[in-house]
Amino acid sequence: MFSKVNTIGILGVVCIAGGGCANAVPTKRNDPRPVVAQARIVAYAHEINLRASDVPKLIAARYPWSGETALGPIGAYVERCDSEAVDSGGAIGLRSTRFHSVSRSQTVGDSLFPLESVQSAIYVMGSSGAASRELAAAATARGRQCLMRSLLSKDAIVRPEGAKVGVPVLSKIKISSVRWHMARALVYRWHTTAESATEEPRTGAPNYYQDMLAFTVGPAIIVLNTVSSPEAFATTEEMRLLSVLYKRAMMREQLYG
Repeated sequence: MFSKVNTIGILGVVCIAGGGCANAVPTKRNDPRPVVAQARIVAYAHEINLRASDVPKLIAARYPWSGETALGPIGAYVERCDSEAVDSGGAIGLRSTRFHSVSRSQTVGDSLFPLESVQSAIYVMGSSGAASRELAAAATARGRQCLMRSLLSKDAIVRPEGAKVGVPVLSKIKISSVRWHMARALVYRWHTTAESATEEPRTGAPNYYQDMLAFTVGPAIIVLNTVSSPEAFATTEEMRLLSVLYKRAMMREQLYG
């Protein structure tokens, strides 16, 4: 059992590395693009992002995380860590509502597990080249190492009842990446496994899973984020949701160019 004050700290970790947990992502105040162009990007994101009908077995988070950023999907920490990453300070992004499952333990106690959560995001970079380079950089060995460090840098800890010393929420973190072609798009997938300190008994085996799947359409990066514990998010469901995002992005491109 973990006290509420300690357990709640893991909320900062149950966010995709680089993907974050915010919903609306406004531009920087000095963004040179016209307000009309920014409004079109927001409308574009709303057309593509996941909605409740896409995930009927999940519910919208009661308290969606919010915050401001004008960075790309891999985040400021990774961009500072990885010299090959693109400076995405001019990005405009919008994340969908976070959809998750709610177990009885989450409604009557302090546990945040079992967990199943999904969220999409659209980031429009300065150019098609910048969008492609952003994903390619994060898929390198250096990029994966920086993503891992971004998770390890979280300062959240948990402390079992009666324990004097807290421990990091996540340990034994491993990140792998693959890429493949889906019709006209090159898809990247980062798969993260870790051991969560909030799961008992501690077996030493992975019990926390986090995936980020992404592809580009012109200057836009379309991202699907999933988090689950203690079992991995179903691959078939990830592929279905990725296909939904891809079809919407392609349809939007055909209609509006």
